[in-house]
Amino acid sequence: MPAPVVERYPFPVMSSDGGVSSSEARSELQLGRSNQAIKRLRRLVVSKEERYSQRTFVLEGSKVISAALSSNAHLEQLYVAPSAWNDPAALEVIEVAELTGCPVATLRDGVMEKIASSITPQPLIALAQFVDVPLERVFNADLVVISVDLGIPGNLGSSLRCADAAGADAFICTGNDSADIYNPKTVRASAGSIFNLPVVIARDPLDVLRRLRARGVKTFAAVAHGGKSPMSMSLQGKIAITVGNEARGLPLELNDSIDSWLTIPMLGKAESLNVASALAVVLFEVARQRGRLIGH
Repeated sequence: MPAPVVERYPFPVMSSDGGVSSSEARSELQLGRSNQAIKRLRRLVVSKEERYSQRTFVLEGSKVISAALSSNAHLEQLYVAPSAWNDPAALEVIEVAELTGCPVATLRDGVMEKIASSITPQPLIALAQFVDVPLERVFNADLVVISVDLGIPGNLGSSLRCADAAGADAFICTGNDSADIYNPKTVRASAGSIFNLPVVIARDPLDVLRRLRARGVKTFAAVAHGGKSPMSMSLQGKIAITVGNEARGLPLELNDSIDSWLTIPMLGKAESLNVASALAVVLFEVARQRGRLIGH
């Protein structure tokens, strides 16, 4: 399906004191809710099928869009709420997007509130092409994170962010019941990390584990109970850290493809950590053992 044509509208000229000069600002046609491009944008926000049929996803907010621009991701279009012209961070992103050749269009008042995924929407929203890569691209990675059926978009995005922060080489999203890694809530929770490391989407986690093990990758699984403390394990070499569904954990059929099980010791009365927090603890222990935290 071809993308609707949206004209390119230049951003306001900056005055010498860094503000927008109203006398020099260029006129812009503002897009309303009935515009075909806006209708398409809303479909991409709410529909996974629409996103995958077009291999296009939605970025909300200056932080995520700035990360996309820094990674040289292709942005198809940048949409700007009227409030963005008074937001220094948003103005900086608009300027960079314009310099890269990304078309910029301004929305009418109230339109962003109708199309964004959050209750309090950001003043910027953009469209980008999918960034996932084939599994074969990460076979030589030293540290891989595998999520299996993480069902909450915020947890999936936060886990991706943890993998990026701790220096993982790739993130593999698997499972039939997984949240969509291109869901706007997932992308927002990743805080731009979706652009910072290779992302793989694979339906069958068992196939992923088998193929990685065949290439010498040692597989670990983080579980709430019954595993060994990651601080007591050697986490050197090529490894994959696997995390499962928030409520159900990992499917039993994966057991034979897991080499070791990891459980974080609880020092207080809490039974366990949420998945992203647990993943962060394990991954930073990997970084510590590999001497990557020295000097930071």
